Amino acid sequence: MPKIDVYGLNRTELAALRETAQKQLGKASVSLLAKTLLLGQLSNPASVTSIKVSEDEEGEPTATTDSDDDDSKYRLEVRLLPQDYKYIRMAAQLQSMSANAFAVSILRHYIDGHPTLSDKEAEALYQSNYQLLRIGRNLNQIARQLNAGESASLTTEEMRQLRTIIEKHTDVVGDLLLANKRRFE
Repeated sequence: MPKIDVYGLNRTELAALRETAQKQLGKASVSLLAKTLLLGQLSNPASVTSIKVSEDEEGEPTATTDSDDDDSKYRLEVRLLPQDYKYIRMAAQLQSMSANAFAVSILRHYIDGHPTLSDKEAEALYQSNYQLLRIGRNLNQIARQLNAGESASLTTEEMRQLRTIIEKHTDVVGDLLLANKRRFE
């Protein structure tokens, strides 16, 4: 079993942790307390929404949890096996994304439960939206013909229904693209 060392705890903090371990687990083991808390995160990862690492007055790293969201971004270094790295690079390239953006999209999907659009998907939605707008313009031209008393193959009510559907789709796609863009800003 691999060993994990925790640095930066002073004697007072260690004594308090031993006392907490004794009360909660019946054994004054900081190691057992840490193991229990870490394994608890596997079953309930949402209990800690963010962990911030900073330095205390002596320059020692300290970790704090915070449930308040802010606009800060944090850097995380991940070491991958060669085959995993190769997969992420290839998958990112297929989606016209950077490897970093692709990895972030995987993490966001795991955290949010919602997929993040790749650049290719966003472009496809943009093109779809553009085509729907062109269809809407054509329907407007047909409506003008009908209003002028000329004949057309669609009724006015059918065109209104189509226009409503197209406008709703256009708004949904536009909102989706904007939300996806903001996610990576």
